[in-house]
Amino acid sequence: TGDTYSSLALIQADEGDYPGAMNSYMHALKLGGSVDTSTQYEYIAQLCLLYGNPTSDKQIILNGIKKYPNDITLRIYLALFEAKNNDSAGAKSTLAALGNNAQVPQAVSNAVFYNKPLKLPVYASAVIIP
Repeated sequence: TGDTYSSLALIQADEGDYPGAMNSYMHALKLGGSVDTSTQYEYIAQLCLLYGNPTSDKQIILNGIKKYPNDITLRIYLALFEAKNNDSAGAKSTLAALGNNAQVPQAVSNAVFYNKPLKLPVYASAVIIP
């Protein structure tokens, strides 16, 4: 089931098997299950900060946003992904589009708008943005 693949993906990601985790997450999305699909996309967006192809990874995150347009967490991950991949203008635009009422952590805003380094724990690793 999708839940089984989702659980497997979490284990694989925590063990550093990012290709395996991405494959398992994609299977989980296709199969569905009791795990909320928006949560699946958030987990995938985290993984995209560590592993993959920037072009296809961005498209995966955008697909999640298209399916869940009100998911602020996905949009924050998109901004972090853009900042990490040297798309400062895109990252700023993504966060600015959330408006002033969005609950964006100050450290994320500082990383995107002021280029202040952010060490973000992701699975058993960490990503430095930008």
